Amino acid sequence: MKIRVADLCPNPFRDTRHYPIDPAKVSALVRSIKETSFWDNLLARKANGHGYELAYGVHRLEALKKAGIKDIDIPVRDLDDTTMMQIMANENMEEWDHSAVNEQETVRAVILGFGQGRIKLPKPASTGAARFAPSFVTGGEKNDYPYTMDTLAEFLGWKSYKVQAAINALSLVEQSIAKPEVFEGLSSRQAKAVADETTRIMRETNDPKIAASVARGLSAGFRKADDKKKPGDKAAAGVTIHSARRIANDLSGRSLHPVQKKLPNFEKFIDSIAKATGWYFENKREQWQSVVHFRAEMPADHRKRLVASLKSLVKQAERMIEKLEG
Repeated sequence: MKIRVADLCPNPFRDTRHYPIDPAKVSALVRSIKETSFWDNLLARKANGHGYELAYGVHRLEALKKAGIKDIDIPVRDLDDTTMMQIMANENMEEWDHSAVNEQETVRAVILGFGQGRIKLPKPASTGAARFAPSFVTGGEKNDYPYTMDTLAEFLGWKSYKVQAAINALSLVEQSIAKPEVFEGLSSRQAKAVADETTRIMRETNDPKIAASVARGLSAGFRKADDKKKPGDKAAAGVTIHSARRIANDLSGRSLHPVQKKLPNFEKFIDSIAKATGWYFENKREQWQSVVHFRAEMPADHRKRLVASLKSLVKQAERMIEKLEG
């Protein structure tokens, strides 16, 4: 469909205050358009009022305007708000993979849209560990918009640690313990370490000033390490994922969790895990087979509870596998 560039506007869920346009990227796209007359694929929907809303491609839109392109021929689809949000999230991940700030702003847009009733998230199996949109803080006021790390990860199609890192960071910002700029320039895992350690120090000291100081110090340390890294360097001065806890303790002036010098009894622990899982799924095989065989006679709420428990167990196991393979 042929559309005037002047009638195009960005995805309505994109907040340029938190997620600004990158001038360097726009300039590169302008050069590409002028050299090849190719502006890459775009997708739009009819806006409620005048014009059309892009599902993705805000940098390409700016580049088209700067290149002086007046009209383009792009597909227009009937896209609901939920689909528009998912397309934007997927596009952002492709363009800005591993950027903590981008992930946080994507999560912010999803939760705010969910809290406004504009988009739909999967329903949590239980609200026990749920947060309630538009808040990112646990224990907030309950409403009709509950979500969990798992339901958000399912909606976005992200690894659970990315969702956890973004939610924890946004929670600290909401509580005014950390400022948004603390996470600028950090990777997902670096931001997760900053958020995790800051949250721990806040819990153990109950002092927002100390926690805020830890957040600033850790993020500055991560950036320092990244700035000093060069090809062939084995290490760099600053904070690493492995040293984050120790440095957080130093920054807070407390030795809250000294390094454990004595190794745990790995063999005994692993044996106990193996025996426990074997007991549930091997020694209880007859019971499991009987439950499956008579599942039609099982009350629906009992079956849902059992399935939810098994799914939760699988997800927790997958998280632990990810950490162990880390």
